[in-house]
Amino acid sequence: MRRHHARRARRLAPGPRPQRRGPRGVRRRRRRRSRLLARADALLELGRAEEAVSEYSRAAAAGIGAAYVGTGLAAAFLALGRPAKALESADSAAAASPGSDLAHSARGVSLLELGRNAEALAAFERVIAIDDSAVAHHDRARALAGLGRWEDALDAYGRAIALDPGLAGAHQGRGQMLLILADYAGALAAFELVVAADPDHAGANYGRAEALLNLGRNDDALAAFELAVSLNPANTDARTGRADTFTQMGRHADALAAFELAVAADPGHAYAHLGLGDALLRAGRAGEALEACDRALAIDPDNANMHDGRANALDALGRAAEADEERCLAERARGQRRQA
Repeated sequence: MRRHHARRARRLAPGPRPQRRGPRGVRRRRRRRSRLLARADALLELGRAEEAVSEYSRAAAAGIGAAYVGTGLAAAFLALGRPAKALESADSAAAASPGSDLAHSARGVSLLELGRNAEALAAFERVIAIDDSAVAHHDRARALAGLGRWEDALDAYGRAIALDPGLAGAHQGRGQMLLILADYAGALAAFELVVAADPDHAGANYGRAEALLNLGRNDDALAAFELAVSLNPANTDARTGRADTFTQMGRHADALAAFELAVAADPGHAYAHLGLGDALLRAGRAGEALEACDRALAIDPDNANMHDGRANALDALGRAAEADEERCLAERARGQRRQA
């Protein structure tokens, strides 16, 4: 599943115009404040996050709008992939303005990026108490999904859509939850709503392909996976989905070649190695299959599927006792996951 980009800070509405002009020095300070914040906001909008950090920091040093500046800094640090620094800035913004939905939203997004989903959920619920918006419910759904609360996340995405039927991210998230809950027809409908509005939406095209594969519409799934790969070549899940489709179609040589391409594109992707192992096993190359499964297990040692794949390769090599031991490890891994 793809992560959404963090929301950038919204511009604050201007306050009421003062009835009387202050002294000239005060007017100069106000103009300087306006220029600093406007430049920082513009840099952030242009994707020049490092420069935006510098401008927001200058504003902070000048004692300008602590809540606004902290929220802007958080957005810039998130854009730079520095969620710990973003959280520091968002905390400062929330402390300066406890009633700011933007500050608490920035806290929530930062916590999500740090994997602190329960705290993120609390932050987004505080946002909703301040501003019952579609985006806030969308963000709450992301936190619920991070906690594995799929049905609750699905409901939260539904609330976001009810408030803003055009919110593409909510339809995308809803589709992801429906995939997890094995409602493949519902997932397909959700992803197709996104694709209808944005035909080049890489995540929705990938989700659509997964739904089609699970519905047994192999030809459509193959075309959808190929489109998803062309839109986002870095999506190894789309590459392995294409390979899985070949397997489901009985095109095992094509599946083997596709898994080899997936491994070459992303050697750290455990499932690509596992799929390669399965394809090699189907080709009667059990020794190479075991090596591929060993690589998968080294990358993701707590995944029961990796142990199952290794057990299948050991069985094919006539090493039944080792295969039984590997299946016991697979069951143990499943038990630990259920407890978590």
